[in-house]
Amino acid sequence: MIRSHVSNIPNFGVIENYSFNNINVQAARKSKDAISSSVAPISDETGHKAWSAMPLLCYFLLSTNGRQLLHSKDIIELGSGLGVPGLLAARHLSCKNVTLSDFNPRVVECLIKSAALTKSTTNSCQTNAVTLDWNEIYPKTTTKKYDIVIASDVIYSQASAAIFFRTSLALLRDESPTSLIILAYCPRWSVVDHALHVAMKESSLIKQFVPLRDFAPPNLLQTMPNGACLILLSTPFIKQEEKQEQEQHVQPQPQQQQQQQQQWRMTTTPMTTTPMITTPMTTTPMTTTPTTTNNASITQSRLSIAMEDSEWIANHDIHNLQWDCESTTIETIEIALCGPRKITEQNLLALGAIFNCVTNVTSLIIRNTWIDSKTLIVLADMIHQTLPKLTDVRLRNLIGIDWCFNNGNVIHQFIGSMPKAISVLVIHDCNFNNTCCQHLVEHLTATAPCFNLTTLCLSNNGITSMGALYLGKLLFLFCKTLLCLDISGNDDIGANGAAEIGDVVANAIVLKELNVSGCGLGDVGVKWLMQGLVKCETLKVLKMASNGLEREGCMYILKCCQGFEEMKLIDLSNNFGGEDGGDGGGDIEMTELIQTIGVEVVLSKEMDDKEMDDDSGFGL
Repeated sequence: MIRSHVSNIPNFGVIENYSFNNINVQAARKSKDAISSSVAPISDETGHKAWSAMPLLCYFLLSTNGRQLLHSKDIIELGSGLGVPGLLAARHLSCKNVTLSDFNPRVVECLIKSAALTKSTTNSCQTNAVTLDWNEIYPKTTTKKYDIVIASDVIYSQASAAIFFRTSLALLRDESPTSLIILAYCPRWSVVDHALHVAMKESSLIKQFVPLRDFAPPNLLQTMPNGACLILLSTPFIKQEEKQEQEQHVQPQPQQQQQQQQQWRMTTTPMTTTPMITTPMTTTPMTTTPTTTNNASITQSRLSIAMEDSEWIANHDIHNLQWDCESTTIETIEIALCGPRKITEQNLLALGAIFNCVTNVTSLIIRNTWIDSKTLIVLADMIHQTLPKLTDVRLRNLIGIDWCFNNGNVIHQFIGSMPKAISVLVIHDCNFNNTCCQHLVEHLTATAPCFNLTTLCLSNNGITSMGALYLGKLLFLFCKTLLCLDISGNDDIGANGAAEIGDVVANAIVLKELNVSGCGLGDVGVKWLMQGLVKCETLKVLKMASNGLEREGCMYILKCCQGFEEMKLIDLSNNFGGEDGGDGGGDIEMTELIQTIGVEVVLSKEMDDKEMDDDSGFGL
């Protein structure tokens, strides 16, 4: 997609041109000082910018399949914003009628101007724009019904998924085999992915994920967020006699079953796909820019696998999958199967094919993925069989796992299947709670010394002061090997949990980095913790940000750290000085103490997105 400026609209904004493979459409957009309204304040630019899923929807609509689906249909675009997909359909896709909609009246003003630009062409499609609030349209009845709903980047929260579908179903024609929702979606958070899946299931719609490689150009695929998808959702259409048959619980004969399957239609015409390249996957020597292959993206020695990649591999001849090991050395595999669907057996087959092609992988990252407990165990066994050199395992932002299922059997099997050379274990934001920590301690105690952990991260898992008892036991188990411990983001550990950890931290004779940021320690908690921590002479990095510390607590930490000869960094940001932290510049005593210590002390900073979701390792 190429966006370019066309002209200015005095006291309003601009007209811009959007080009998709030389197919153009123009849209009006307000200037920044004119977008405020009683519904959306000036800080809300939601409907005045092009979001990432919009070009994905546009390219699908322009594909052969998209053109067939929209031909002579009544279309409504929900949450239009700039309205580019709807305008594209109105001008180039032989639709009967196109309605653009948004809840923000300022956005609708732009859509009206954009619709007028479309009407000025020779296209006979009727185009209009309306104000539509999803919270009001349902369950109210509406006289206007549509064949197809199109939308992009409208699922942004857990609640928005269900609201979108109830609004869409209220607008679609009832009992029509051609009723269809075309949704372009870009993942942002795993919980929203899950909410979208649940909403689709509860809506009883038949869903089909269209492979992006069927219609999207390669340059767009390289820039799309991981897990982006194009979903077709249709209403099940059953003839009246089949409804009566189901009510009577009569089992149809095989021929009748086949007819019934044909009548539960996804589209009005068969989906035709562009022929896929079926040559074996090969790689080229590593460069600083991603290498384009038929499958996953490769940067340096890191292979990243998205949902689209795994499904492409699974749908082709995975037995012929090849890897040029002489020219490429893959050391890290990153699996990020995000989106509104969980890992399936099909995905596992694809991952197994990839694992069998690499021999030198030492690091595995699984992130932003929806995976259930049984699948995790199968994946762990696959890892054990195919990645013997693995030393670094990182799980980040996983949902769907019941770690404590069958009395912790998931934990025992998962940890038990890991290669014994594992030295780095990261479980971040995976709901690995107090009971999970207990089962982990029990397994490691029974099998010790199966691992020589040097790095352990259990951050953002909802661990409380009760779980801190088991964190202390973990620290004691690996007191002779553990270099880095990160339990940040468990804000209910509190002072009592700090006391549990403080009792054993003195035994960590090689500990170099400790991160207890965001654990709700308070001044009392840091005093309990520091009593044991002062004996860790090897400590280099201490992170205690966002713990609700007052000046007294910060001063206590700094005084305790005067004896650390190897200390390099003390992070006390977002504590003393207010909600957003302070720089301590007005506190002469604190400033002098910091100068005496002679190490970097951070009292105020803003955490960026990269730091919040960084897989590059710890601070050392």
